[in-house]
Amino acid sequence: MLTFYLYNPADDDSFEDDFLPKSAINIRDFLDNPPFWKPNLEKVILIFNGISMSSNEDFNPFGILEHILPQLIELKKRLLNGEFALLRTCIYSEPLFFIFEPKGHLTCFSSLGRLPSPYYSYYPAAKSPNFFKEVNQRKELYDFVESNNKGNWKETLTGNLPEIKDIEYLTDPFMASVNEQIELGNELIEFLRKPS
Repeated sequence: MLTFYLYNPADDDSFEDDFLPKSAINIRDFLDNPPFWKPNLEKVILIFNGISMSSNEDFNPFGILEHILPQLIELKKRLLNGEFALLRTCIYSEPLFFIFEPKGHLTCFSSLGRLPSPYYSYYPAAKSPNFFKEVNQRKELYDFVESNNKGNWKETLTGNLPEIKDIEYLTDPFMASVNEQIELGNELIEFLRKPS
């Protein structure tokens, strides 16, 4: 349903020609048979099934792995509680937000848009890498999106992003996929911390 990919940083320029880079490899394969290169964990790729590769390309690289994983943990908790969940890209430019909504045995995935200030700086997780004194970013962000009826900020969506709307996933396999990527992401971080 969703899969992290890593690639050789020497292939950064290949994004202009091809998606995915030729060296792209999922985390499981990387851990099972580590290549000679070390991935840049600030530029991980996150691929979603059910949408075109062109749509996936429009929001990748997704960003910093250590900022994505806490969001996936929060996303899982909220969906299990029957609440909508948010996920944002973790890049240094203006982020893109996505929304996941539980509907019976399905989870619906849509692009939400680029949110206005200050919300675009907030993270939908208990701990945020962006510090704002006395601001509960998670609460402020969810309250803002809910007060706008989970509206899609369509005018901020470019390329193929408007096509990412109500993509249906069976919830149980989707949650299993989220769990797997969280586990693999943490395993990768530990693996790369070990002295070579």
